[in-house]
Amino acid sequence: MKPKNLILAVVIVALVGLGPWWSTQPTATIPVKTAEVAAPAPVMVEAPKQVAPPTIAAPIAPPVAQPAPAPQPVAADLAIDGAQAELNAAFDDIATMIQAGDFEGVSEKYATPTALAKIEQIPQERQAAKKQAMQQMMSSPQGQQMKQVMTQKFQSLKNQTPEMNASGDEATYQLKATADLLPPGTAIPPPRPIGFVKIDGRWYAKNSDDLP
Repeated sequence: MKPKNLILAVVIVALVGLGPWWSTQPTATIPVKTAEVAAPAPVMVEAPKQVAPPTIAAPIAPPVAQPAPAPQPVAADLAIDGAQAELNAAFDDIATMIQAGDFEGVSEKYATPTALAKIEQIPQERQAAKKQAMQQMMSSPQGQQMKQVMTQKFQSLKNQTPEMNASGDEATYQLKATADLLPPGTAIPPPRPIGFVKIDGRWYAKNSDDLP
């Protein structure tokens, strides 16, 4: 027998002899690691929050606007309104200003707004010269007598009842000259009308020439 065939026969015999033994051995179990799956974390369910019902504020009444106090006129305005609101008071006021030599003040107060606007258009130099001449004249004896005449002229109007127009805003007086107010031997002139008009509640001389 050839050596090659002899080796093959030995191997076959060995396998046949080991077959019953191999079949009786327990099968080895290879442990298989399973992937550990982490258990899901418990889900925390929050309890519903207790929401307080909205607080409704009580309605607030709107502030009541207080009426603004009426502006109080200054003392000077009260004096002007008091004098010019009534004719007899105006005559007393004019007479007092004449006695004080305040002829410029008489014109500024009792000339109508239209007449006063015309006076203000006169150049300042002419107004200053006229004022200076009036002051010089009134400081003389003749000027003092003239002041008395003009004072009595306006005071005499208080004893008359004027003729009023239909709307009641124009009064006409009759200015009468008396012998004691005229130079000796002078004939007494006939009465002449002198008028006053009411504008915005104030009385003014209708003709500025009737003022000193």
